[in-house]
Amino acid sequence: MAYKLKLMNLKQYQGQSAQPGLSVNTLSNIKVNLPKLIIQKKVFNILNLLDSKIELNNKINAELESMAKNYL
Repeated sequence: MAYKLKLMNLKQYQGQSAQPGLSVNTLSNIKVNLPKLIIQKKVFNILNLLDSKIELNNKINAELESMAKNYL
């Protein structure tokens, strides 16, 4: 759902007041089409694996940078 909302460009629904924001009334009228739950779960599993891999790669990169600084 978070990825879907990010892609929906909700800024287009902001009010034109001094403090722009999304009203509850505006949000409650926005239709969100979602795939079937089984598809959502499959997509989540794929994205979760990718996020985990990215996190691991970032940790490895940080460790390698630390090791390089200690050897120089």
